[in-house]
Amino acid sequence: MVNPDPNGMNTSDYVGSYIRNGGEENDVIVGRLASPLAIGTANNYSLQVWDENPPTNVVLSLQKDGVPVQDITATTSATNSWETIIFAGGGTTAEEINEVVILFDPGNFSSGQYFFDNLELTGTIAVEELPGVAAFQVFPNPSAGLTNFEFELERSAEVQLSIYDLNGRQIGQILNGSLSAGQHQASWDAAQAADGLYYYTLTVDGALSTGKIALQR
Repeated sequence: MVNPDPNGMNTSDYVGSYIRNGGEENDVIVGRLASPLAIGTANNYSLQVWDENPPTNVVLSLQKDGVPVQDITATTSATNSWETIIFAGGGTTAEEINEVVILFDPGNFSSGQYFFDNLELTGTIAVEELPGVAAFQVFPNPSAGLTNFEFELERSAEVQLSIYDLNGRQIGQILNGSLSAGQHQASWDAAQAADGLYYYTLTVDGALSTGKIALQR
């Protein structure tokens, strides 16, 4: 399908297009791999999505012979423009998969058209290695409920900061947009979250880093 917005962050001439069947609660896209792919506990995945009516939950189901190994959820936020959503893959054992299933807005009888491109297995780097980021801190950690993030940007950048549970479900998006150079602070209020281990992902101009937060009340 012709790219609906080739002047945005995705300049491909052609991309995938998916028209959701509103009569199906869990309408899916299935991709079968030419050879098994080994995944590990620290893998993350990215997908470029164009959504006309966000927010939409998108589930990436990593499967072996039709049996889910891990289901990971991310949520769109940009309207009629390309964005990269990150599926945080922590919390699984090492395994091989041979199928990838994508579900848009599962559990609902919704309809709509989505465009997608460039599903990738992404590596992560240490926060201190993120380009243009200095003095990143997460505190307190362990946290009793309110976790603070502080960092300095050496230049303006597109920044996303999200929280995920051990099943890869996004449970909070703290930052999502353009930030100017300088010092920044954000907080995650975990009042509705159970005690346990969580992951944060910090993405700066497409470079991704992850870390862990422990909730202990």
